Amino acid sequence: MVKYIDAHQHLWQTSKNQYSWITPDLSEINRDFSLDEIAADASELGIESAVLIQAADTYADTDFMIQAAKESSYISGVVAWVPLDKPAEASDVLQRYSQDPIIKGIRNLTHDYSNSKYASNDNWILQPQVLETLKEIAHLGLTLDYVAINDAHIHAIAQVAGKIPSLKIVVDHAAKPDIAGHVLHPWKESMAALASNPQIFTKFSGFNTLSSPQWTVDDWRPYFEHIIDVFTPNRVMTGSDWPFSALANGYSTVWRAQQELIATLSIADQEKIARTTAINFYSLEI
Repeated sequence: MVKYIDAHQHLWQTSKNQYSWITPDLSEINRDFSLDEIAADASELGIESAVLIQAADTYADTDFMIQAAKESSYISGVVAWVPLDKPAEASDVLQRYSQDPIIKGIRNLTHDYSNSKYASNDNWILQPQVLETLKEIAHLGLTLDYVAINDAHIHAIAQVAGKIPSLKIVVDHAAKPDIAGHVLHPWKESMAALASNPQIFTKFSGFNTLSSPQWTVDDWRPYFEHIIDVFTPNRVMTGSDWPFSALANGYSTVWRAQQELIATLSIADQEKIARTTAINFYSLEI
């Protein structure tokens, strides 16, 4: 059985911390989540470890993930938050984070335009002060997770890669294609252009919440096959996006669908997508 690393998992505590995007109407996920809820399913599905990804632009969220990692050997990495647009503050925190082996990378909710700090700017990531922080992230050997929700975001992160060639970047959720609408263009062309840069990776994750409620694995197939084709399995990793994925389906349902598609590949390529790519990208110690 192929072993998996969940390269995109969240944990959060709405009872203690603030999450700007978790509104009261999102009742399915507007609560605390713990690893205990999925432990049995993870074991049955062959998921041996997980990387926790930031869910709020706060230090409290990062501190919570770090504490969770201290309490569970199941967590092999944490993607934390620093204020990318405040280089001096970010530098101080990055120096500390770079000394903690559990911290593997950085992410900001740059796609969350409900937060006024972003001013609905698709090119937010290209601001000079942000680039300054990103250069330090690269210098310290940390990675960048980036969420793209439109074509402009994809083009913006391609420019970042060109400006900072030493920065390892992963585009979360394959840049969130419109699977529900069965829309492939211009997403296919933009992702192919992005994949031409070897420092950029992507994740096969979050597809269920991008699909219609009655989705099938065949709805996902053309998107999955395209990212495998242009990025190759060496630069594709997979993750559950749990508990955000619970807005549409259960943890086990999502994983079984992803594993069904991955199983169409050779064993060598399955191993890469399942675990090796994540290990190499995040420098995980498994």
